[in-house]
Amino acid sequence: MISRAGRFAYAHGHLGARHGARPGLADWARLQAIGDAQSFVEAARRTAIAGLMGGIPPTMAKRGDPIHAVEARLRERWREEVRRVAHWYGKDDRPAVEWLSLIPLLPAISHLARGDRASPWMEAEGSLAPFLKAASGDKDALPRAGLTCFARVFTNLETAGTCWFEHWRTLWPAAKAERAGFELLYGKVAELSGAGAGGEPVLPPPDVLDPVFEKSFRRNARNLVAGIAYLGLVANDLRRLRGQISLRLALPALQRQGAVA
Repeated sequence: MISRAGRFAYAHGHLGARHGARPGLADWARLQAIGDAQSFVEAARRTAIAGLMGGIPPTMAKRGDPIHAVEARLRERWREEVRRVAHWYGKDDRPAVEWLSLIPLLPAISHLARGDRASPWMEAEGSLAPFLKAASGDKDALPRAGLTCFARVFTNLETAGTCWFEHWRTLWPAAKAERAGFELLYGKVAELSGAGAGGEPVLPPPDVLDPVFEKSFRRNARNLVAGIAYLGLVANDLRRLRGQISLRLALPALQRQGAVA
């Protein structure tokens, strides 16, 4: 049986390779002048950004797929990376990593908990199924899915972000030093974040958060925080990609509106 320290060494070897393959500022910069979504996707596939783009075909813009179709693919790409990183750790450490997969859905969970109507993309998002059932009055939907911690969101006692974090803390390692690393990383991200609708946090731009995750990744080479910090960097890259593609998908409509005006 591999020791926990051995697992960390194994995981960090993989993390280091993945970290080194991340797109750099030059990769993003050389795509700035590309004006349409199809050309952007085709060009990005020839850079280190290609690793983020599974399931996003260059023809998406030509077919007229809405922006939420791109976002669905990026959410799945996020879940894939979370599962990949979790697999590198031992079974006792995996839940703290796997819990990160829900982060992109927190605004939608808040939306549903307020009683607002579900958007079509929410109904098509399989991971939201228990929350859709809870919003429709099924009180057992969240416990059945192992998501009891979110019940307080649907009784207006907590925000989705607060419930998510409170449960995440129960999944952290017991070792005091490791927990301190989690607290430090989360505290720094929270410090830089603003408050949005319903009290949910709004993350600052990726360029602001990158140094925080980079520092944490390098300081925690032999514990679980390194995996969390690496995933923070991946989340930033996916946010960049989402912004770049969404902008280019929206440009034709904005230009048409400008012409009419």
